[in-house]
This record gives sequence, C-alpha cells and structure tokens, in this order.
Amino acid sequence: MVVGMGESGFSTGEILRKYLRYALNEKPFNPQLIQSSWIRRDILKRA
Repeated sequence: MVVGMGESGFSTGEILRKYLRYALNEKPFNPQLIQSSWIRRDILKRA
C-alpha cells in the first residue's frame, strides 16, 4: 500500500492530479486555482 492511499486506491498525488484536470476542463478559468495548484505541487514535491 502506498503512503497516503485511502479507500479509493489512489495516492494523494493522483487524487490531486485528477481534481486539477477536472477543475481545469470543467470549471470556468480561475487564476486562484492555478496559484493554489502550484503551491500544492510544491508541497507534495517536498513530502
């Protein structure tokens, strides 16, 4: 089992990527989403 993997079977990074893809494709453009995704990416890289 991968660290951060819950009942879904996806790791935290995979869930984040799936959410970002959904948000960028399905929601209206929001610069704050882009900025917060960069912050989360940097945090996950350090973990």
